[in-house]
Amino acid sequence: MASDHDHVSRLWEMLQLMSGRHASVASAVTQPWRSRRYDWYDAAAFDEVIVHAQHGWVAISFIAVGAHPGRDRDLTGNREKLARLPEPFHAAVTSGGFDCDGWLEWRQAIDIEHPLLDETQLRLRFPPSGVPLEIGHTEPETTIWHLRSEGGVARWPYESSHLALILATTGPPPGRGWPLRTPTLEDGRIDACPVAAAPQQRPLAWTDSSV
Repeated sequence: MASDHDHVSRLWEMLQLMSGRHASVASAVTQPWRSRRYDWYDAAAFDEVIVHAQHGWVAISFIAVGAHPGRDRDLTGNREKLARLPEPFHAAVTSGGFDCDGWLEWRQAIDIEHPLLDETQLRLRFPPSGVPLEIGHTEPETTIWHLRSEGGVARWPYESSHLALILATTGPPPGRGWPLRTPTLEDGRIDACPVAAAPQQRPLAWTDSSV
């Protein structure tokens, strides 16, 4: 069993990665308010996502927006920026009074290539669906909560011109990872948060890996 010293060492390692080569993933998982630095809670959430990503239990993909997000109150500006997302992605911004800032959906199947810890590439296809959208600052537990409850989240951090799409895959063995719970688009556009219809648990992707 890992000792307290091992846990602290691991979290300290995560803090170094969050400010270095994994800064874009770190801001997708958590972005503190104002000038607060990353803390142990941020590091723990980042570690959880990274471990899942290294094993292919979640996939992370970045979607070009071409602009940084405005403040929460700038609904019009953020909507106009996200209206330029590449197909098949469409976003609805609500902000305030909901469990998320909006919704990101894709109306056609999407293919994602995701690197694993052993340097192989995981190739995945996700059917048409959608996930909650979080803009700007966010707490680490918010990201983990969306992954556990909806199986995915789209993050648009401040000072970023990309959306980070984090999605659960069919990878986790029983009792591990996050549930595969996302709504279908059978009833038309899904553009509100929380989800209007109860999500259905189902496989999200086929997977294959190659060197």
